[in-house]
Amino acid sequence: MIDKVSLFSQFYSTVVTGITDIIEKPSALSGERNSAAIPHKDLCKAAPMNASKPKILIFIIALSFLTWHTGAAQNRRLPGTTTTNLEEVPYRVVPTLQESSEPSTPPAVGDVYVENAVPPPVESPSPIQIPVIRRNWFGSDFLGGSLLGQRPWGSGLVGSQLQNDSVLADAIMHGADRQWWARAEYLVSWRRGQDIPVLVTTSPPGTAVGDAGILGLGTTQILLGNERIDDDSTPGGRIDFGFWMPARNKGIGARFLSLGSADTVFQFPATADGIVARPYHDVENLPPTEDHHLINFSGAELGSLSVLATSNVLGLDVYIRRPWRQSGNATIDFLWGYQMSRIDESLVISSSNVNQDGGINGDVVIGTRIDVVDSFETRNEFHGGMLGLLAEIEGGRWSFNMLAKVGLGNMNQKVIVDGKTTVTIPNEDPVFFPGLLAADSNQGTGEQDKFAAVPEFELRYNYHLNEAVEVSVGYSCIYWSKAVQPGNQIDLNVDVLNGTAPVLSIDSDKYWIHSLSMGVSWRF
Repeated sequence: MIDKVSLFSQFYSTVVTGITDIIEKPSALSGERNSAAIPHKDLCKAAPMNASKPKILIFIIALSFLTWHTGAAQNRRLPGTTTTNLEEVPYRVVPTLQESSEPSTPPAVGDVYVENAVPPPVESPSPIQIPVIRRNWFGSDFLGGSLLGQRPWGSGLVGSQLQNDSVLADAIMHGADRQWWARAEYLVSWRRGQDIPVLVTTSPPGTAVGDAGILGLGTTQILLGNERIDDDSTPGGRIDFGFWMPARNKGIGARFLSLGSADTVFQFPATADGIVARPYHDVENLPPTEDHHLINFSGAELGSLSVLATSNVLGLDVYIRRPWRQSGNATIDFLWGYQMSRIDESLVISSSNVNQDGGINGDVVIGTRIDVVDSFETRNEFHGGMLGLLAEIEGGRWSFNMLAKVGLGNMNQKVIVDGKTTVTIPNEDPVFFPGLLAADSNQGTGEQDKFAAVPEFELRYNYHLNEAVEVSVGYSCIYWSKAVQPGNQIDLNVDVLNGTAPVLSIDSDKYWIHSLSMGVSWRF
């Protein structure tokens, strides 16, 4: 390889020597011209030009060689390098693969050659960092905050990307594996109760036997009636379970509701001086008159009376759940399916009394026992389709659920009336008669079908213990637009002689339940 410095030095010496000779030779040639007696004019035209031609030619050749060598050197590559890793990038040095923290190279004029960078080793991607948004609701960090995508699981709970600082951050990796959900709730519920007419009356001691407990008299007091009963709080339970389809775009679930039997008993025991009577309207003659069935009266009748009211409520939903809308950390699922509910209630009035004086007219055997039972039962059974929305707001450790749905369908209503009076005369076999308010005229079963709507609304606040378990508190309300109850089926008109009254009727009214809930949910 020719050294550029040595080559340039040789070229420089040659050029300088040539130029010096050109400058110095004219004087020497002048002397020669004088000694040869050559005319000066001819010498200037011929001798100097002829003598300098070879050296001028050498100068031109050397200059051309230097120009060629400089261009070739620029295109010549260093020894030991290869051409396979070189890339020609005009005007700018740009590393093609290797990232660098150095500032980018400024633009350059000309062709610049760079060596391709070696690709860095491939590393496994780090977990996605989800930014956290703190939301200040109602002047405090009400629900915390998170930037959510689709929820990964849920009681609601359709796929979401939770922030890494949340206790549920692992749901990003594991939530998709949790296809099933289940929730169990303990309920404290209040139901509508039954509106009942006057069933039991009394009068102060000393009242005449014929006036004891008669409605409309100033001395008569109502012990039970003209009020709503069986509306105290009762325990209950509700479960909700289901699973997501593999694509997690649809879920299938079921809810079951059961309220404990609301049994209310009113007892009026026998006393030595108390007065207890069952009033009714005697329509045997017109105008109707007020009368009574005497249960306890000092010296006349000795007996007791009890009223038992019961209520049972069941509900079942089988539904399909599909994600519908999403905005930020709030999602709405659409629900549709089948809904069933049943409300069974009863009211039983029973009394037993023993005659002490032979009756007003003396036509009753002393010691005769009279047992009367009047029973009123109602059954409401709803079957229909169900539509609803389930909204969820996720907030890190907390979430908030809102359910609104309505069932539309048929309400089958039944009223069952039964009564019996047993008269037992001493030393004789019992004799049976119809009841007092459940007589032959209204005994039996009445049935009808009505279109009904059953809306339901629920609020629930959840605290996530971990990605699989949460606890919750909430409130819910269910309303039935049509329902029959025992108290509304009682008719105080009685025709003892002709048996034309009371009359069986099906009086429908509304019904509702509202509950406080405490529950726990699992996802697996």
